[in-house]
Amino acid sequence: MRTAELLPRLRPARDGGSVAAETVLVLPALMLLMVVGMQFAVFGLASHAAALAAQEGGAVARAAGGGTAMGRRTALHDITEIAAGVLVRPRVTFVTGPDGEVELQLSARVPTLVPGLHLSVEATSTGPAQAFRPG
Repeated sequence: MRTAELLPRLRPARDGGSVAAETVLVLPALMLLMVVGMQFAVFGLASHAAALAAQEGGAVARAAGGGTAMGRRTALHDITEIAAGVLVRPRVTFVTGPDGEVELQLSARVPTLVPGLHLSVEATSTGPAQAFRPG
């Protein structure tokens, strides 16, 4: 006896096209999930780059002989070198307190991969200005 004769005849199921329908529903959802994941990865990179540029620019601005112009130039240079396409339209501002404290505020937009989602990052660096004070 042949094994083919022992097995019952398998009838094709009547779900023709269900695989195509599942594919049409599942693949776009997976692609959207991947794009959202990549968007937040870009956001994390932009946030880290903004924090680093703010720290470097603030340190230069607070250093003896530095100044806000040099701090702004350093922060923008770091953004260009580290995150050329990740931080869009960076804005660097300084606030100087009466007690000699210098604060660098950096803000920028993050490129969007998900339509309709607009993200921005902000970073601050604060500390006392370093100056020689004879005492």
